[in-house]
Amino acid sequence: MAGARLGFWAAELLPLARRLGARTAAAAGGGGGGDPAGAQLAALQCRALEAQLWATLPAFASWPVDGAAAFKCAASLV
Repeated sequence: MAGARLGFWAAELLPLARRLGARTAAAAGGGGGGDPAGAQLAALQCRALEAQLWATLPAFASWPVDGAAAFKCAASLV
């Protein structure tokens, strides 16, 4: 994908990936006090979604239209 906005990824998808990572850690640690099998399933689902969001980064970073400005911001966040 050429011409994507890296700033969009940094502003929208990165925070979402981080929230999913936090949910993964909470569910894997037994957070919520519910069913252990349900917590494991929730952790697995959150981890899969987080990985999918991170997998979009190379596409956003290839020839971004806002590369010079957004790279500084994205690099400091990652």
